[in-house]
Amino acid sequence: MQGGDASDTQDLSHIPIAGREAIYMQIQQHMMDTTARHALAYIGYHGAGKTALLRQLPMYVDLAIISVFLPLSDLVLDDEEALLTRFVIRTTQVLSQYDYSMSRIPALSDDEDEDAIPMREWLRDDYLPEVMHVIRGQRRLLWLLDDFNLLLDAIEKGDMPKDFVSYLHSLMMTQPQLGIVVTAHTDDEARLLALEPFLKTSAIHRLQALPLDASIMMLKEAAPYFSEKDLTRLHQATGGHPLWLAHATTELDATSSISEIIDRVFGLASADIAKIWSDLQPNEQYILQALAELHYQNPLADVTLDDVTRWVINSDVNMDSTDIYSALRSLEFREIISTSDSKIAFRAELVRRWLLMNQGNQVQRQRVSKQASNGSAPAMNGRLIVALVVIAIVALVVLWLLSQAPGIAGGGLVPTVTFSG
Repeated sequence: MQGGDASDTQDLSHIPIAGREAIYMQIQQHMMDTTARHALAYIGYHGAGKTALLRQLPMYVDLAIISVFLPLSDLVLDDEEALLTRFVIRTTQVLSQYDYSMSRIPALSDDEDEDAIPMREWLRDDYLPEVMHVIRGQRRLLWLLDDFNLLLDAIEKGDMPKDFVSYLHSLMMTQPQLGIVVTAHTDDEARLLALEPFLKTSAIHRLQALPLDASIMMLKEAAPYFSEKDLTRLHQATGGHPLWLAHATTELDATSSISEIIDRVFGLASADIAKIWSDLQPNEQYILQALAELHYQNPLADVTLDDVTRWVINSDVNMDSTDIYSALRSLEFREIISTSDSKIAFRAELVRRWLLMNQGNQVQRQRVSKQASNGSAPAMNGRLIVALVVIAIVALVVLWLLSQAPGIAGGGLVPTVTFSG
């Protein structure tokens, strides 16, 4: 399940995420292909493991790839020279860790030097060429730009030059040994698609929730003493959400039952789920409310599209079939629900639990209000019909009585009486 940024300050990006080997192989192949002069992008919602992917990349790729992790959330994004200076400082630090001779690598000039070459030109024409000479032709330098969407925000606000992304692309064009991998929020995919030739459409990849086998592998690495059955329960609780699985790895201990561990993970994930809920459209929220209530009414029964449609019809919700299908597609794309053979289910049991705890009362109020409204109309209609029948009977009786009076309906003449004074 994916969602917006929650107020989670615990950094779990050091915890290995299983099942990403194919992605690391993809990056390695891209880097070793010197004809590929564009960046790679990996997108995902909060908790998809974007930062972990970049932080852990050096452990999975060939040593010929020298990775420089550049978290843009920690860097200055309103001063181009300051940002490029951080790129240089961090790159030099990493090279020194590889025991390269730093004598040939140009040093940064003094900020007060009026004759200094502009940072853009110095980085492109002086610094990078010497770096590539030091690491030699068989090695690659890889810049890992985390939270690239923050840089795009800065460019849109005018804090960074509009051509900054084009400048980054020019560096890759002039230095075939240089590569760039970026991560961004899924909601920024459209902005990434507009960055060609820096990024190609085929170079944007989405990070997804982990399948069962990868979840178990990740959890077993942290706690091999739990049974596969117990770890499967944890996967079902988290839905394979990388961040929630990372939380689970920190909570696994032999003295706790798996139910107790799930309870603790739920507490850690609740803020994420609340943020995810607040980011959803009303129709998407209605569908999740329907699923939560239907599961509550019959936990063992599968929920189908017909079940959800009936719930919508019987609730105070203005949705037609097109709205229902659209909401279902969006929720499935966000990996909040799964659909198979017309069956609809939550991917993560933690989400269903949160909904029942936080939205259940609201759902019941909506349905009771609707049912009361629907029930009062027939009652009122019934009373009206009875009243009309009574009125009709009374009218018939009056007409019959009048028909029996002389001179009214075919009777004899009525004598005229004159009062005289």
